[in-house]
This record gives sequence, C-alpha cells and structure tokens, in this order.
Amino acid sequence: MRKQAFGDSQVSVIGLGSGNFGGKTAESQAREFMDAYAAMGGNLIDTARVYGDFVTPRSGESEKVIGRWLTDRRCRKDIFLSTKGGHPPLHDMHRSRLSREEIRGDMAESLHDLQTDYVDIFWLHRDDESRPVGGIMETLQSLIEDGSARMIGVSNWRPERIEEANRYADSHGLTPLTANQPQFSLARQVRCYDPTLTIMDAKTWRMHRQTGMICCCFSSQAGGFFTKLEASGWEKLPENLKNDYGCEENLHILEKLWVLRGEIGLSVGSLALAYLTCQPFPTFALVGASRIEHVLALKEAGDAVLSPGSGTGFACLKRDGPRPYSFMIRVLTPGVVIVVDLPGNARRQTNADVAAGIIGMKLLQTFSRVESDTVVPNTDTKRRAVRESGHLASKVQPGKRETIRKSGDKSSLVRS
Repeated sequence: MRKQAFGDSQVSVIGLGSGNFGGKTAESQAREFMDAYAAMGGNLIDTARVYGDFVTPRSGESEKVIGRWLTDRRCRKDIFLSTKGGHPPLHDMHRSRLSREEIRGDMAESLHDLQTDYVDIFWLHRDDESRPVGGIMETLQSLIEDGSARMIGVSNWRPERIEEANRYADSHGLTPLTANQPQFSLARQVRCYDPTLTIMDAKTWRMHRQTGMICCCFSSQAGGFFTKLEASGWEKLPENLKNDYGCEENLHILEKLWVLRGEIGLSVGSLALAYLTCQPFPTFALVGASRIEHVLALKEAGDAVLSPGSGTGFACLKRDGPRPYSFMIRVLTPGVVIVVDLPGNARRQTNADVAAGIIGMKLLQTFSRVESDTVVPNTDTKRRAVRESGHLASKVQPGKRETIRKSGDKSSLVRS
C-alpha cells in the first residue's frame, strides 16, 4: 500500500477506521480486520475516545480492542496510531469538553486503553468557539511536552479557527496543529445530519492547498454511496444516503466513474478513494469496514495513483476558482457519448476515444466541484436525484443500469 509523509513517519494513504470496534463490530472481527489491513502494508489506525459502543454508550471500547491487538501482535512500533478526545457527551452534543482537565483526562484514559505510552497524533474531536484558542493550544502543548502525543490536530474545526490556533502557536513558540480531519469525499453532500460536523468546503480546501496542512478525511466513501448505488440502484438505496447525497451531480459523477473504470480498470470505490489520496496536498482517507471484503478492497485503492497530465488524472485539480473546463457527459447509445462544453458546443465521441485519452483530463475536470458551501445542516431538505424526463432515470433503476466494461483495447457501454 502506498505511503506518504505524515510528519516524520511514512504512513499509508488509506487508514483503517474503527468507529464500531467493540460495538457493532465484535472484537474477533475487528482483530481480523486489523490483521488483514496490516498484512497488506497498512499502518494507519484511527480511533477516538467515544468510538465503539454507541448504544450503551461506553467510552473507550474501540481503544480497548485496538490496545489488546497491539499488545498481542507486539506491533505498536509498526502502527501509526491516531486517536481523538474532547468530544461532547453523546447525549448533549452542544456541551463543550475542552477544558484542560477534560482534554488531559481523555488523553490519559486513551493511553491506558490503547496500552501504550504515546499516540502518533492526538486530535480534538470538536471545537468550542466560545473558548479562546490560546488556552486550548497551551493544553495541547502539554501533551507534546510530556510525550503523550507526537503530533496534534483537530477535527470539525472551521479553517478560520485552525489558522487562528496556528498563529497563536507561532507567536508563543508552541507546536502548531499538524493536521485537520474534516468530512470529505468525492460525493456532493446536500444534507448533514449533525450540525457539529465540519465538511470540506472551498475555504478549507484552499487552506490546505496554500499551507500544505495534512488532511485526514472521515466519511471518505460517503457511506458507500457510489458503490451501493451502482450495485442496487436508486430504489434500494438506503434512505439516509438518498437524503444526504441524492442530487443529480452525484449521478453525473457516477457516470464519469464508469468511464474512468473502463479506461484504467479500477473499481468505483477505489477511484472515489484515489480522488482523495491524490489531492494537491497530503491527504489520507479513513475507511471503516463491516466485512472483511471491505478491508481487502483497500489494497487496490491504496496503490492507485491518479496524477495530472495523464488521461486518468483528476485528483490534483483547481478547486478554488473558475473551472478551466466545464464538461458534461451524456450516454446516448452503447459505445457513444456526447460531450458539451460551456459555449454549448456538442461533439460526439466514442468510448474508445475516451479510453485513448482524447477527452482525458478535460472530461475529468468536472470532478473539481468544491466551489461554495452547499450543505444544508440538520434539515429535511431533499434534492430530487432523478428527473422524470432525464436520461439518468434509466441508469440508476435496478436492472436498467449501464456499466463500462472492457472489450479488447476498447471500452464499451453495456446495459445490464
């Protein structure tokens, strides 16, 4: 599995999430997941004080499972260990827990349950903007100084607060925040169920691009939106995914993923993750699993490289200004697509042309889509994903999907 720099360490671009370890995911299954992930060369395991048992709830269940595994496998030095603290009580998400005592208390309990004396990075799981950032940074500095954490980061913080925190650190001789952990995936999110979450937007993306700050993406697969839509169609898609990601833009993205899959052979899920791990700043995708097959599939995604300048490159694109191209792809008949650019000029292309890279980078520029804040937090707003008169209706209905398959040296569209 491909690795890149995370501080002084070389870390897998795909990290194993452990949100349900010790809860929905039994310890025996969690250990199987970690064994398989480590065997393929993965070394980033992400957890949090609140992860594990969300029903009872009990804190630390995920960390306890990971700690026992690390001890039994004697592999602590081989794993880049990431945990988070400072999360509000699950029954009162708007109650702050960012006092010095609470942060340091979470850190101490995490180290105990993880059966280690340090973590590679410690994150604050939420922010409290009523609390001055200086005091928070002073507390985080104490974790660096006593050796509890080698690096510090934040999750679900606005970019303005991150920049303020690092300005304070710089002016006071403290350790700056190394990384940010926002919700980030290829899919456009139209509804957020939790208003305390922070989703990658244009400002946050530009901050990462300009500063080179490391980004770890949670919900990196958008709940499996693209793979589940492809496998089962719109009607069988879970309601929460319809509500959170149901928009026509995501159906267009899926169409382009099919074209790209036909060109280079990677699965839809791997391409969606490679979009993240090939951003123009250091990015790591955190991925949870409910079956061992999900873990094994990470090998393909972790090895994928999509770079600018090639027919398959789409990840390192401008996202902080006008798009250099704006192309839409429409499937007309098997083997033929139509590409329409901004002036409205239409031209026909065969899928062989796409595979040969004639459209190449221009077609894939449409993946550059974080330009404004479009998420409507905590509302029942729904965007209809399939227009009655649109060609997309047939593409997402069970039994009527079109997929890309390779035939010799050419890619062809076949109806299944």
